Amino acid sequence: IRGELGLAPGGYGRDRRLMECDFGRWTARKEDEVARTEPAAVAARAADKWGYRIPGGESQHDLYTRVGQFLFELTGDAVLVCHAGSARMIRAHYLGLGPAETVYYTPDNSGVLRLSADSLAQFED
Repeated sequence: IRGELGLAPGGYGRDRRLMECDFGRWTARKEDEVARTEPAAVAARAADKWGYRIPGGESQHDLYTRVGQFLFELTGDAVLVCHAGSARMIRAHYLGLGPAETVYYTPDNSGVLRLSADSLAQFED
């Protein structure tokens, strides 16, 4: 991205608060495997997509809070590169969305969201 913008390859920062949701003991496991081996946990998460904390991991609310802490400290324009979960939460913060509007939004696998105060423009490849 920096090369396409004519910027030096270095000169950017990384922040762990923009990492994807921590899936705890579900990390690197396929959904069907988790559903087969932990049906009660999958049902609990389906019943509370916002508040359910994956064993050893995070809830969507935890991710929202973590990303929000990053955004609160952001002092100017920025280009952020992140995974879908973090992009979902950035969008929620900028548009003032509640939990129900947030957890059911699935961003495209690649694309650009341009967010400013309470507006959104989405560009897909």
